[in-house]
Amino acid sequence: MRKRIVKGLIRLSQRFPTFRARGSYSGIEKYNGPHAEFAKSEIEYSDHENFLENISQFDFPSLLAEKDVLDYGSGYGGRAVWMAQYARHMYGVEIVEDRVTRGNDYAQFKGVHNATFSLGREDKIMMGDNAIDLITSFDVLEHVQKPDLIMSEMYRVLRPGGLGIIIFTPYYGMFSHHLNPISLWPALHWFFSARILVESVNELLVSDAEFGSLKLQRLPLPLSSFNNKRECIPGLNGLTKTEYKDIVNACGFQIRDFRSTPILEKFRLLGNAGVLINRFLIKVPRLDECFAHNLVSVLSK
Repeated sequence: MRKRIVKGLIRLSQRFPTFRARGSYSGIEKYNGPHAEFAKSEIEYSDHENFLENISQFDFPSLLAEKDVLDYGSGYGGRAVWMAQYARHMYGVEIVEDRVTRGNDYAQFKGVHNATFSLGREDKIMMGDNAIDLITSFDVLEHVQKPDLIMSEMYRVLRPGGLGIIIFTPYYGMFSHHLNPISLWPALHWFFSARILVESVNELLVSDAEFGSLKLQRLPLPLSSFNNKRECIPGLNGLTKTEYKDIVNACGFQIRDFRSTPILEKFRLLGNAGVLINRFLIKVPRLDECFAHNLVSVLSK
C-alpha cells in the first residue's frame, strides 16, 4: 500500500511544472554553447551567483583576494575557476578522477593558471596542516561518506584565523531527498522510509513508459547513515542540522554564521505571505531544518 501511495504521488507530481521530473541533475541538455566537452564546467561557472546569494553579507571577491583557497567537492571545476580570478591560488578537491581531469583542462581552456585540481579521499584532505586561508564547499557535504572526518580535516588544513564557508542541505530538508530526476514532490522522505522510496522509484522506471523515457538508472539499495542512526536514500549520508552542529563544535571551529534559509524565499510559490510564514517556521526548533532551502555555515579557526 505504501509503495502504491508513493508511486501515485510521483505520478501526480508530473502534472505540476514546479514538481515535475528533471531527468538529470546537471541540466546539461540546456547547454547550447561551443566546446561541449566543458558544458558542465561552464554551467558551474555561470552558476556562481547561486552560491553568492547565500553569503550576501560578504564582498566575496575581496574575501578571496591574496588567499589560498580550497573548494572541497569542486565538481567539474567551473565554480573554482571563477573564484581563481580573485584568489592567490585556488585548489579544487574532487573524489571522481574524471572530474579532476576536466577541472584542470577547463582551467587551461579559460587561461587560468592559478587553479589546481586534485583527487581526494573520503576520509582525508591531501594537504599539510595550516595550508589554506579559506575553504568553500557548496551542496557537497550531504554526500560525503564520513562528514565528521572531513570536517576535522578541514579544520586541520585551515590556517588560524581562516574561514570555512560550508553550505549544504541537511537530510530532513523538504527537498533533500534528492529524487529530483524523477520527482520534486516535497517531503517524501518525511513520511516514507528510504527503502520504500527506492523500491517505488525503481518499479516506476521499469513499468511506466513516462518515467522509462527519462533513461535513469535504477537506484541501489538504501544505505545506513554516516553514524548508523537511520537508513537513508543512496548518495546521501543522512546528516542532520543538529548532527552537523555537534561535529563543527567537536572539531573546534568557532561559528560565525549558522542559519537555515527559508525555502519559500528562494521558490516564491506562496508569495510574500509564504515567505513570512517560512521565516517563522525556520525559527522553531526541529522545524527549521524541514522548512529550509539549505544550511549556511560560516566557520573560523
